[in-house]
Amino acid sequence: MKKSLCLVPTRYKASTVEIARELVTMLKQLDFAIFVEEGFAEVGVPSIVPFQKIDYFVLIGGDGSFVASARKYLAWQAPFIGVSAGHLNFLADTSISLALLDFKQLLENNVLVEEREVLECSMPNGEKFLAINDIVLHRGLNPGIIELTAFSNNEFICDYLCDGLILSTPTGSTAYSLSAGGPIVYPEARTITMASICPQSLAYRPIVLPSSIELEIQYITNQKPIQISIDGQINRELAPMERILVKAAGVKMKMVKLKNHSYWVKLSQKLGLKVKSRADQPG
Repeated sequence: MKKSLCLVPTRYKASTVEIARELVTMLKQLDFAIFVEEGFAEVGVPSIVPFQKIDYFVLIGGDGSFVASARKYLAWQAPFIGVSAGHLNFLADTSISLALLDFKQLLENNVLVEEREVLECSMPNGEKFLAINDIVLHRGLNPGIIELTAFSNNEFICDYLCDGLILSTPTGSTAYSLSAGGPIVYPEARTITMASICPQSLAYRPIVLPSSIELEIQYITNQKPIQISIDGQINRELAPMERILVKAAGVKMKMVKLKNHSYWVKLSQKLGLKVKSRADQPG
């Protein structure tokens, strides 16, 4: 039976549709069964129907598009592979110029599939959201700092006086959390990182927690509601004395790990970290 791929272009980026068309022409040489997300008939292949069997989702675009599409298709539990069409492209593992060689690995089962943590955020009104990168509590329209209290499995951690708090997955550790002084966490680690934004005191350092715990964050300050942002794409308000519950989701994000594609080399390319092989080192 042919391996099936579903192409997912970015709706507001016409260039990703062109990349999808190029991929269709290229991948037909490899004898894949190719589908496309509904609404992209111009790509020239059939649209997927709900929960049909798909072996891989091919997410075309930048990191923001990857995150949005991954959240949408998490429940299908098929691995994602990103094709770059953005600027930073930290999550994409291939490009149109390398796609033919890289997709041969899929056909030959010569790839690894890594499972990454996803966070679940429960709101006071019962709404639940999944986060690929992070859940951010931010002061919103409040002109000054806010106070947030963090609990781990009902045990008090500390009170934060800050502009906000970032709860990130390992995947999100190289996103907003990194800008706030958080650590780089290996993608397959089972952790939740908690980093404050512009804290009042230097004593507020990032904390790395096991993903087996449940976190509660309560908004203490008697001011205007603050903002809760899921992956920078879904926004809600949190009123004074309300709290959110954050824990590892019951689903993992599966990502294709191509052979000869190094996470450490990617860090070097995207973040300017210096990576050397032993052969390059003197002595």
